[in-house]
Amino acid sequence: MTQLNEATLLNALSGMKHPQTGRDIVDDGLVTGLVIRDGNVGFALQIHPEEAESCETLRQACEEKLRQIPGVLSATVVLTAHQSAPQMQQMKSGKKPPDTTPPAVFDRIGAVIAVASGKGGVGKSTIAVNLAAALAEQGQRVGFLDADIYGPSAPQLLGVTQKPEVDETKKIIPVERYGMHTMSIGYMVPDAQAMVWRGPMVQGALLQMLNDVVWPELDIMVLDLPPGTGDIQLTMAQQIPVTGAVVVTTPQTLAVADVRRSLTMFKKTETPVLGIIENMAWLTTPDGEKLYPFGQGGGEHISTETGSPLLAALALDTELQKGAETGTPIVQAAPQSEAATQFRQLATQVLEKIS
Repeated sequence: MTQLNEATLLNALSGMKHPQTGRDIVDDGLVTGLVIRDGNVGFALQIHPEEAESCETLRQACEEKLRQIPGVLSATVVLTAHQSAPQMQQMKSGKKPPDTTPPAVFDRIGAVIAVASGKGGVGKSTIAVNLAAALAEQGQRVGFLDADIYGPSAPQLLGVTQKPEVDETKKIIPVERYGMHTMSIGYMVPDAQAMVWRGPMVQGALLQMLNDVVWPELDIMVLDLPPGTGDIQLTMAQQIPVTGAVVVTTPQTLAVADVRRSLTMFKKTETPVLGIIENMAWLTTPDGEKLYPFGQGGGEHISTETGSPLLAALALDTELQKGAETGTPIVQAAPQSEAATQFRQLATQVLEKIS
């Protein structure tokens, strides 16, 4: 069997021509960001923005070429458009507006809930996974999409160690966990591999996790966004019909300041904010005393300031931490715990707000 490595892939792609220049895409250095995991392979094809439409056939041909290599189970090629300053100005002038067409998959999805935070380290992904699991427990058909391309958490939080399977059309089948259909870039790249990708590559990867995955009919898709207000958030605002956003903070002043930026972004993009969750709000000692290692009242303060409701204040909980370590959501790992009860209540609130 042919050994799958970078040289093998580049050799297979050698001879593929750019439709406009007629030059070899390998010789021209247009093939970047090669990823190989077991039988799943992919790369980014660097083009100019105006070449996107004409290069779509080339993108598909590259995927087909890679699939012909013995041992390749799936192939994903992303178009990444690098824009010069004049090109950016041209887009701002309205001559070439960004594509705002939602992927067709959303015809099969009832609602999209985005879970966001202004900064990392606030427990956003843990909350997103447990909210999704609680929604599934309540009978909802739930999809969970880990949209953090640089730092995917789903493999750890859901205990996924195997690669996704592909169907007869070479599309990826979501990994089922705890009643949810899930997908993450982390399922397809080694744990230690750094995703050193530019913004357009990240946007393309997100859209391909929507377009090239066999998502079933869903009542709700929970979208776990990366921290901040960057490329993924821009793509979301332009092409993903988000029903509502949940914003996660901790009581700290620094976290609250970053959450304020996220709320401003959602306001500018006209994305409804369902509410705020204050995580790590307190710590209960063995004798029942409450300690506040990160301060008090941050979630309530930003709620009052912005008019967004405070949906929940969650404690630092050892059971929740254990569930994250073992890859089991709290409603499954410790169904009688206070944290599991809170996530069920949170799921009920979200359903009420989107119904």
